[in-house]
Amino acid sequence: MPPEVKQEIRRLIEQKNKAKAKKAVDIEEIRAELRDTMGKRHRHVIDEDDEENLGGDGGDDDDDGDDMCICIRLTCTLMSDMLIERRSSIKSC
Repeated sequence: MPPEVKQEIRRLIEQKNKAKAKKAVDIEEIRAELRDTMGKRHRHVIDEDDEENLGGDGGDDDDDGDDMCICIRLTCTLMSDMLIERRSSIKSC
């Protein structure tokens, strides 16, 4: 194999490894952004008076699972959108 071909292959492998490393960093950044945004109970502060104003009775309902499903769906959608944006920006480089 000519040395130029070997050099080109090495360059392509190096670019591929750099892209993998950047992807891993990007994924970790997304995870860091999403970390602690949901859990068993939502961790953001809720004013109980607001719940009453929104039609809630302020009592403990058993529909927490519905809220969690919605939260998980929104989080998955957000992650998908962010990954699509990252892929688009990587492809344009």
